[in-house]
Amino acid sequence: MFHFVNVFFVDISLSFFDNLNSMVRKRIGLQLNSLISGYNIDVFNATEAVCRQKGYDLTVFEGGVEYGSPATRQQQFIYKHINGRNIDGLIITSGYYKAIENDIKSDSEKQLPSVPQIAIAETKEGEPYIYSEFEENFIAMIDHMVTVHGCRVFNIVSGLESNTDSRRRMKICLATLAKHGIRVEKKRLYIGGFTEEGGFNALNYYVKHDLLPTDCIICLNDDMAVGLIDYAVALNYNVPEDFRVIGFDDSAHSEFNHVTITSVGGNLRQFAAKAVDCIEQMWQGKFIPSQIKIPSLVKYRKSCGCVDAEDFETDYMDKDGKPVPYSYSTIQFMHQQYFRLDHDIVLVQKFFERQVRPMTIREFVPELTRWLPKLHIRSCAIVLFKNKIHVENTAAFELPDYAELLLVYEEGVKHQNDIVSFNPQECLYPENFFTDRRITAFVRTLYYNNFIYGYMVYAPENLPTPLLDTTYSMISHVFSSSAFYTEKLVAESHQHLMMEQLEKTNSQLAGISQTDELTKLYNRRGLFNLGQESINFTVDMGKKGLVFYADMDGLKRINDTYGHDAGDQAIVGMALMLRKSFRSHDIIARLGGDEFVIVSAGVDFSFVPKVKERIKESCEEWYMETHSLFRLSISIGAVEFSEENKNLEELLSQADKVLYEEKARKHTRSSAKE
Repeated sequence: MFHFVNVFFVDISLSFFDNLNSMVRKRIGLQLNSLISGYNIDVFNATEAVCRQKGYDLTVFEGGVEYGSPATRQQQFIYKHINGRNIDGLIITSGYYKAIENDIKSDSEKQLPSVPQIAIAETKEGEPYIYSEFEENFIAMIDHMVTVHGCRVFNIVSGLESNTDSRRRMKICLATLAKHGIRVEKKRLYIGGFTEEGGFNALNYYVKHDLLPTDCIICLNDDMAVGLIDYAVALNYNVPEDFRVIGFDDSAHSEFNHVTITSVGGNLRQFAAKAVDCIEQMWQGKFIPSQIKIPSLVKYRKSCGCVDAEDFETDYMDKDGKPVPYSYSTIQFMHQQYFRLDHDIVLVQKFFERQVRPMTIREFVPELTRWLPKLHIRSCAIVLFKNKIHVENTAAFELPDYAELLLVYEEGVKHQNDIVSFNPQECLYPENFFTDRRITAFVRTLYYNNFIYGYMVYAPENLPTPLLDTTYSMISHVFSSSAFYTEKLVAESHQHLMMEQLEKTNSQLAGISQTDELTKLYNRRGLFNLGQESINFTVDMGKKGLVFYADMDGLKRINDTYGHDAGDQAIVGMALMLRKSFRSHDIIARLGGDEFVIVSAGVDFSFVPKVKERIKESCEEWYMETHSLFRLSISIGAVEFSEENKNLEELLSQADKVLYEEKARKHTRSSAKE
């Protein structure tokens, strides 16, 4: 069972469950891959502004990208919360979400109430989506590069082949260039994946394959254009002197990049307003057409050479060649963003630097609570599942039906100090967790490697959009480290208790059927019962150990020379030496005759020479103290047990072979001395 600590409630007056079933405002959901791209940031800003204007709550579900990190499946887990119990309408920004929706959700989750949905990316056939009528302006932009700037050699950086928008844009590119008699060589096409890193990788590819200089590089979205231009500057290329660059989407990045980017796109504020308007119409049962068109604009900027590099007043040249200046409000907004971003980056960095020491979950909660207002997070909930979930494929499990609130924080509000549990299949968090004020909340998975612990719901305010993902990543990282550290301490405590119990059990078992009568060590039965149990427990704790197979040297000679009573004394003496040399919780057994077996948990092969030296010294002490007529010695073979090799019977067979080799070496050395 996965329990760290009791729930923490911070700054809390109102009853948590007052008017539990009431919903004061409608809640719009926004599906995003991530907030690390300029386009997605612009989509979020536009949607948030529209929802704020209309008085709707906004809940953002960030689920990773199709070409993302190995943790993409863990991030996509959050999409399981997209249903009619948590939101009243959904805006979809990625056709990929619709492609994986059925794979992510279990059969029972698919039966949950659906919500009105509208996409601002082309999705499944027949489902409504809003699109920019960009084709005419996109063609005009490419024509412009050929006719105005005289470009004849083109490189093209696309998105993934599976992306519908990318395929459509590529088709238009090639057809438009073909109209001018220009054929793009296959080697000049690069799949960049719609990320800044994709643009960086594209330029690296062009340099490596000697595909520069070129006349123009067409990037099928602005993020790739930004990454490509940044890397070009680092490599001492000049844009547009060495080559021109054009993008697509007209994101804020294209407008404010140090080399502003020629681009085409629709007004995202219009997209967001239309999306919310469509959801409102669906609430009223009105018909929504399958395709809704938003006009686009083409903007010629510095990256194609239409705006001078030293001109900081002109935003872009329009299709008629007229300069359009930056508005005063835009300049003021950028100044505010710059100074806020500069200040808040320092705060986020300080938060992360302060968390370098290991801490438990109990220590993490008050530490995070202290930092939340500094990080501009006005409300936050951390939800933990009863048991953490091992994830290989998010479709392999259903959303758990039990969760507890580890942390509840809301600026200026007090809640009563009770543990709050709820069913996350029925709600994202208990109603009235946030007080009656409009909020924008983000929902993100809390995970470590392939394990999902729960999720985090947080509502930032006045936090620069580029830092939203960074702040989450920092908090998530610290939480994951704390969760791992807490589990480690719990496991070590459990192991200590088990070792104590094992020692107690070892003591209690002395003198019964699992004990060798002569030596009082475990016999074969005791070995296979307790030895295998010790191996299994060690492996379950994620550790390894050694199995020793030992054979006394010269016992037959002692029996033949001094009699069997002397042989028994030698066996008993060797048993004492083994007990003295190994640890108290090691399993030591006599199989019969002169053969012994020892199971040692939590050690590696560096332990072997140490224990051999101990045995040798103990045997010499025994000889001197007993004034025996003979000396004791023993040959030992050791093998390692692990998750892949933990069957005691097989381990004994392996150790016996090592023992045979050890005795052969001893015999060889003895013969050499003679």
